[in-house]
Order: sequence, then structure tokens, then C-alpha cells
Amino acid sequence: MLTRRTARDILGKRRQPSRRRAIKMQSVFPLLLILFFLALGMLLGRTSLLRNTRTPGILLDLSLYALLFTMGYRIGESEAIRSQIGRVGLVAVSSALASVFGTALVVAGVMAVSGGRRSADGAMSGTHEVRGIVTRVMVHLKDPLRLFSAVIVGLVFGFVLPIVGQESIGRISTWLLYLLVLLIGLQLVRGEVDLRAALLQPRTLLVPAATIVGTLSGGLALAPLISLPLGKSLAVCAGFGWYSLSGVLITNLGDPVLGSAAFISNMLREGVSLLLIPLLGRARLGEVAIGIAGATSMDVTLPLIGRSCGGSYVPLAVANGAILSFLVPILVPLLYRI
Repeated sequence: MLTRRTARDILGKRRQPSRRRAIKMQSVFPLLLILFFLALGMLLGRTSLLRNTRTPGILLDLSLYALLFTMGYRIGESEAIRSQIGRVGLVAVSSALASVFGTALVVAGVMAVSGGRRSADGAMSGTHEVRGIVTRVMVHLKDPLRLFSAVIVGLVFGFVLPIVGQESIGRISTWLLYLLVLLIGLQLVRGEVDLRAALLQPRTLLVPAATIVGTLSGGLALAPLISLPLGKSLAVCAGFGWYSLSGVLITNLGDPVLGSAAFISNMLREGVSLLLIPLLGRARLGEVAIGIAGATSMDVTLPLIGRSCGGSYVPLAVANGAILSFLVPILVPLLYRI
């Protein structure tokens, strides 16, 4: 005859698998929603309804600024988060350097083994490079600084007027994130970047594949050095320079401290890339320049890659940036769950 305690133990054991399944589904569900809205955006981008209008681009900018504002607000509103600003800086700087170093090392190694160097036709001369580098860096840093100002404004509002709780601001930012991912999918299609054509050329995949391996290797090596869980270290690095999206994704996963670090880390990666690309172009290391640029090689850093490394690198830079941009909203939440 079973006692009440024994019966409870048996029932508890039976419930455990179902609880584990529920927890697993709860952790996977946000990723499935992100993939759904990304696919929906790409589907809408193929329709004629939104093909010749600027509305998606305007909405993309507005939703991005709003999301970054909410990220800053969550930091300013929470005293527990504000107290970890030093930790944010440590994670941001170290992960940016680890991502760049790891990428450069792996891409250079892969290109050396495969013999994949190209000619640097049309590359800038040393005189033009030195004369124009400061101006170009300042021009390209305008957008990151504007976006960073949205975070600062949100932080100030959260500190001075904490009238919206963490739960409410979390719900708002979640739906803003889904809107942003939808618009990103739409813009990827409208940009007429043919990922299928890139996938049909195995050599084109070498640089993005090496970039992924190098970036994540940097995050893997960094995790024990700064006492950061492996999945979180990998998620920060997996932004591949797309600072605005990676920071928001991690913040919406419930970690605004790490989200802030991811934002700054990937912004620093873009800034370091702008400084190093001309030097790597002179050294005939165009693939390495594209690798460290990460997701930005298809937009922000593309003109600099073309001028510093040569016109023959432009198609590779576009394909690299497109592939990595497509993977960011998938890899960041996936790796964060490790």
C-alpha cells in the first residue's frame, strides 16, 4: 500500500518531464517568433505593395531608435543594473577585441591554406589613405553616435522618471523587436542581395564561414577570462558588428546588462574595423578586412573596403555582410540559451 508521501513522490517524478518540456518550449518560443517575423518580412518584401515606398525604411529607423531608448530606460530605471556599469565596459571592450582578433586570425589562416588572395586593383595609395582616414572614420561614426544617444536619453529618463516598470517596458520592447525583425527581413529582400547565388559559389562562403568560426572562437576563449557564461559570451560576439540588433535581442531575452555590453561591443567592432581596413588593404589582406567588418561589410564599411582593397572585393563583401546579417537574429538568441 502506498503512503501519501510515496504517492506524491511518484506523481512529482511523472510531472518532471512535462515541466522540462514546458521550460524548453518557453526558451525556444522567442526564437521561433523571431524566425517567423523575419520570414514574414522577407515574404512582404517580395510583394509589389511595399517595393517602391520609403515607409519600411522610416519605420525601421523609428523602431530602432525606440528599441534603443527602451534598452537605456531599463538600465536607468533599475539600480541593480546601474551598479554593473563597470562590468558592462569590461565585457564590451574585451569581447570586441576578442572578436576582431579571432576573426583576423582564422580568416588569414583559411586564406593562406586555400590560396584565396585577390589582386588589390583600385586600392588607395598610402598618401590618400593617411590623409583621408580620420575624415572617413568620423563620417561613418555619426550613425553609431546617434543611436548611442538614444540609449543615453533612455537611461536618463529611466533614472529621472521611472514611471514604467520593468515588466511593462519589457512587453513594449518585445513587440518593437518583432516589428524591427520584420522590417529587417523586408529590407534584406528589397536590397536585392541574392543569397542563393552566393551559396552556389563555395569560395564565396569561405570568408563568412571563417568569420563565424573566428568570432565565436574569440568569444569561446574570452568566457573563462572574464567569468562570463559560455552562451552569453558567444551571444555578445555573434552580433558580428550589428550593434543595434544584437544589443536589443539580448536585452529582450531578459538581460539588459549584457544587452548594453553587446551594443557597445559590436559598435566598437565597427569602429575598429574602420581603422584597420585601410591598413589591411595596403597589406593585401582584403579578406581579413571583410572578415573583421562582419555584418557591416555590406553597408557601412563597404565603400571603405572598395577603396582600400579594390573593386574585386566588393561582391565578396556584400555576400559576407548579407549572410552574417541573416544569421544574427538566429544565432544571438540561440547561443544565449546555451
